[in-house]
Amino acid sequence: MKREDGTLVVLHRDSTILPRVYHMYFETTVKIFKDNIFFGSGPRTYPYESKKEEYFTVSSHEGWVKYVNQYNKKIMGELLQIHKEQIDNISKFQKYKDLKKDISLIKNKEYSDWLKGYGLSHIDFDERLKDKNWLYGWILSEDLEGFTKISGVNNHPHNTYLQLLSETGFLGFLFVVAIWIFCIFKLFTDIEFYYKCLLLGLIINLFPFMFTGNFFNGWLSILYFYPLGFLLKEKKSL
Repeated sequence: MKREDGTLVVLHRDSTILPRVYHMYFETTVKIFKDNIFFGSGPRTYPYESKKEEYFTVSSHEGWVKYVNQYNKKIMGELLQIHKEQIDNISKFQKYKDLKKDISLIKNKEYSDWLKGYGLSHIDFDERLKDKNWLYGWILSEDLEGFTKISGVNNHPHNTYLQLLSETGFLGFLFVVAIWIFCIFKLFTDIEFYYKCLLLGLIINLFPFMFTGNFFNGWLSILYFYPLGFLLKEKKSL
């Protein structure tokens, strides 16, 4: 729909459960993992692997594409009606009648200028559709940035465990999963509240079902390893 200021707001849902851009990331990750099951493609290699032809994935927001097709189809009908009305308004003039007799007048500059004086660039509707100025503000473009050509190329796939699967393989993935499960287990044991808070921090930061940053990012590593350092320092208490 259009707001009063003319800006367009798209309300149509996509066919994917998650936003399509994340769907593309996850789909790319699975492709990389299938070719590097045990050891992965290497830490911090997702930006390079996701660009390769065998892993590259691209798609468009299906809700947007469907909306554009329906909207433009309706607008084309309205434009055709406007075109016919404009033709009817000038059909009484002799030059238009002459055109019926001599089709070569279409190429005549004087005649073309005369048509433009009535807001027409051409009497043929299909030819007139090539006039970008006339279509401006009427027809929506399918190639709107952010809705089309959405790819899985990025610095990381926005999920810790999928990143680990693609970059460190099943072995790296299991190592982090084991730490996460261990933290959950220890959380419900008889330990001091201080350590439970540290464990809870690790559990939340490593929660698998959420969008995350780059696992190998510097400042995010602080969230992962800083509390782990305190736990290892006091491991006898655990």
